[in-house]
Amino acid sequence: MSRRVKGITIELGADKTGLERVLKEIESVSRNLNKELRDTNNLLRFSPDNTELVTQKQKLLGEQIKATREKLDQLREAEAQVQEQFEKGEIAEDQYREFKREVIETESQLRNYEKALRDISDEHIIFGKKLQEAGEKMQAVGDKMATVGKNLTLKVTAPILAIGTAGVTAAIDFESGMAGVRKTTNLTGEELDKMGQSLRDMSKEIPVSVVELTALAETAGQLGIDKDHIVEFTRVIADLSVATNIVGQEGATDLARFANIMGMSQKDFDRAGSAIVELGNNSATTEKEILEMAKRLAGAARQANMSEADVLGIATALSALGIEAQAGGTAFSRVINRIQLAIDTGSDDLYGFAEVAGMTAGEFANAWRDDA
Repeated sequence: MSRRVKGITIELGADKTGLERVLKEIESVSRNLNKELRDTNNLLRFSPDNTELVTQKQKLLGEQIKATREKLDQLREAEAQVQEQFEKGEIAEDQYREFKREVIETESQLRNYEKALRDISDEHIIFGKKLQEAGEKMQAVGDKMATVGKNLTLKVTAPILAIGTAGVTAAIDFESGMAGVRKTTNLTGEELDKMGQSLRDMSKEIPVSVVELTALAETAGQLGIDKDHIVEFTRVIADLSVATNIVGQEGATDLARFANIMGMSQKDFDRAGSAIVELGNNSATTEKEILEMAKRLAGAARQANMSEADVLGIATALSALGIEAQAGGTAFSRVINRIQLAIDTGSDDLYGFAEVAGMTAGEFANAWRDDA
């Protein structure tokens, strides 16, 4: 268990718990997977062309990526609370720096695991080289056989090997992705097959690979998206990835969390995506900045009964001014909370807010309650 998050407490729903405890189970899974990966890599040193070991390594890397991504999601979810605790002096500066280093290290680990998974197809090159060597030895049989061997290698063996390797790798990637979807959802076998076909069809309509789509679907299940809306949610994120700078799984996480905090209907993901694109196209900011700011504002805005449209509009205005999501979201959320508290308690702050707005205290309070 990393010592870097020791002593940091965060809120999960209505409960408070140590961040160290939250990450403990994830890191236990990750350590076990690392042990298996080391064992598999040691065996591959002696049997580099063993397809069973290569397949095992690919599967283990996929599971390690999932565990590391889950840890990173937890750290990012806690980041705003840790930032706020540091600003309030509730945690020491060295704790804050150590937390930041934990985030950076986890991001680095995730990139390394993802690179290792992409590079694993290189294992097949060894097999291809052996076929080529075998073909060259056929030259000793005679000129005619050498010609046949050459044609076989250049015109048949090499193309089939290339197609076969790519096909096998793609098939394994897809099956690994759907296994991830199964883990994060309660889909039956029939429902999983249907979803797999839907994702294949989707990959033919938009320029996103089916493996990327399965990763998005897995993330959707992990984030609590209802199984009836996973395919729709995946399409929205895929479309946003193509048309905007909102990227894949990070974008999926941000949009799902915004929806969860705001209590948004899962039927409205396409509307939310369209709104974000429209705002990005007609303002001096980007879609990613709008979504990041909206996620930061959501908690306070929900308490003030603001709508999703309200939050996206305010987020656009703030980010268009060049205000950073983390600092701006925290500061503006405090303003919302302070206004709400002033109205609820009738404190002197209410009169100050009303004066700035050019209203009486009663008018301001009524306007806020009707449409904050």
